[in-house]
Amino acid sequence: MTQREQEILALIQHDPMISQQDIADTLGITRSSVAVHISNLIRKGFIAGKGYVLRGSSYAVVVGGVNVDIGGRSCAPLVAADSNPGQVRVSLGGVGRNIAHNLRLMDVDVRMLTAYGDDLHGDQVAAACTELGIDMSSALKIPGGTTSTYLYLTDPAGEMALAVSDMGICDKITPEYLAEHAALLRNAQVVVADCNIPAESLAWLAENLEVPLFVDPVSTTKAEKLRPILSKIHTLKPNRLEAELLSGIPIRDREDVARAADKLLQMGVHRLF
Repeated sequence: MTQREQEILALIQHDPMISQQDIADTLGITRSSVAVHISNLIRKGFIAGKGYVLRGSSYAVVVGGVNVDIGGRSCAPLVAADSNPGQVRVSLGGVGRNIAHNLRLMDVDVRMLTAYGDDLHGDQVAAACTELGIDMSSALKIPGGTTSTYLYLTDPAGEMALAVSDMGICDKITPEYLAEHAALLRNAQVVVADCNIPAESLAWLAENLEVPLFVDPVSTTKAEKLRPILSKIHTLKPNRLEAELLSGIPIRDREDVARAADKLLQMGVHRLF
């Protein structure tokens, strides 16, 4: 799909009733050019004929972070304030991106709502997601923004020594941005969110969607955002610490796990995973 076709498809996803003239006016091109691009989208299978019936009646939307992980592993015990010989590895991450990646491995049609910068890392993330078949046409590319980056350093055994997380760009995934893509969200079979996005954005999803909302708390600190909306979450995927925090029940054994799960279900969560 060309860049122009992605732009046109994003406009149609946002407003399936949009006219070709409105598309042309929005993009600053001629109506005849729009018609050609739409014909190409139909030929390629992204639009199923007249009326802008979009490809795939069943799709998932992932709302969350995309990340570049940069990790260094020292070959010898770390020496502070010095250069340590070792190995450096760069990989793509982000809870939301990882979820979208795994959904694609199961051949699920995935659309992603996220934010990334117009930097080298952002280009890498966008290209890799597109190659995987993750639809990034509605993602936010922030001019002058820095793509979310996680930098960590480990000792020779792989134990974390220090890390810096630069994820401020996730604050751009605002309720206003989500509202712009309300039709895309409401027509999905499921919406999956991670808690890297702002609390008010999670609340918007909880209050405005009738489709199942799945949530990954990400961490104990970020799980706090879920307290006001637990009753609106269909499926929650907490680890032990996150389950302890949200249920208020210390978990030491399998019986405690069952008690914490029961408490979360009583609080309105439909299912735990």
